Amino acid sequence: MTVEIAELGGELQSINAFVSNARDQLRSGLVVDIGPLEERIDRACAALTSLTPSQARTFKQLLLVLADEVNLLESELRTYHDGLSKELQGLSQRQKATAAYGGKSGAGGDRSG
Repeated sequence: MTVEIAELGGELQSINAFVSNARDQLRSGLVVDIGPLEERIDRACAALTSLTPSQARTFKQLLLVLADEVNLLESELRTYHDGLSKELQGLSQRQKATAAYGGKSGAGGDRSG
């Protein structure tokens, strides 16, 4: 596997931008699709392993920044997921309460008559 150093550097920067953009979207309440991220990181890691140690060291700082960004994204996704789970639990409890008190017709019912 011949690795073009400039291409690999560009791909690592592109991955970093992808992760940063995903964090921004998540903070804005938008849906985040991180599906392509794992494959891109796997390809970059495979390319890195084919480099000489001195070539690989040129990417150390960029990889440290990328690792920090990925860790932050993971933390933010977990926080978002936990909040969403709590919201869904709350909805489930309200649905159970509504069903227990007569569903959509209301708790009081019609008492005329």
